[in-house]
Amino acid sequence: MTDFSNKTCLFPGRFQPFHTGQMMVLEGMVKLCGKVVVVIGSSDQRDTKEHPFSWDERREMVQRALQEKNLIEANVVIVGVPDVAEDAKWLDHVREKVGAFDAVWTGNPAVEKLCGSHGIEVKEIKKVPGFDGGKILQMMCDDDAFWDEKVPNAVAKYIKFIDGANRVRNLG
Repeated sequence: MTDFSNKTCLFPGRFQPFHTGQMMVLEGMVKLCGKVVVVIGSSDQRDTKEHPFSWDERREMVQRALQEKNLIEANVVIVGVPDVAEDAKWLDHVREKVGAFDAVWTGNPAVEKLCGSHGIEVKEIKKVPGFDGGKILQMMCDDDAFWDEKVPNAVAKYIKFIDGANRVRNLG
């Protein structure tokens, strides 16, 4: 097993919304990595069916989830990265935003391939069964009251505070 204790590790995702499966990965990263950079992708997108929550709202979700687990003091940085037209330029764009990093933790095959082809160590993340951002958004759209069981408690409270489920329904 690779020793990540002195490494800066990226955790990229859209986090629409930040869910319990992602929190489980982030908790593991905090224990194993020297520094964790949560890269919130599509940070320039908001108020659409695919991207209902803004960069600020998604950052707040991650911060509240970290706080709830008493990990707010951990060496975690949250960075927003806007979309770029070409996937091949994404990595350079990320480097501009976050600086040097050693490894990427991802469940996205395209990110895995891109980073691997540039010599960046990739830690493959397996999806946690039952936790999928798209399905959670669909639950919100369908007015399924159980969507809040799929996200950390602090995230559910925040989404309710900003009337997020209703906003998602109105976009759907």
